[in-house]
Amino acid sequence: MKTEIDFFGFDDFSLSISEVRKYLLTLFNQENASLTKLYYYLVDRDKMYNLNTNYLSHNTDTDVITFEYNEQDKKSGECYISSYALLSNSKE
Repeated sequence: MKTEIDFFGFDDFSLSISEVRKYLLTLFNQENASLTKLYYYLVDRDKMYNLNTNYLSHNTDTDVITFEYNEQDKKSGECYISSYALLSNSKE
C-alpha cells in the first residue's frame, strides 16, 4: 500500500522533510497502524481562524487543527499549523 506524507507551506523553514517522513512512518509502524495519507499545512493567521470558525465553531485563534479521515484500519488525515502561532510560541 502506498503511503503519502506531504508538507505544504514550509518552504521558508529549515526542515528535513525526508527525515520527518521517516520518523512518522516509524511511529505508525511501532503502533502497527496502516497510514495511507497524511498532509501538513502551514497556514497564515486568517486561514487558521477561518478553519477554526467554520469547522469547529470556535471564534478564537488556535495553533493546530487536525482532521482524521480514518477508514477501518487505514489512517489518514490533515494537520493545519498556524505560522503566526508557531512564531509567537517560539518567542516565549
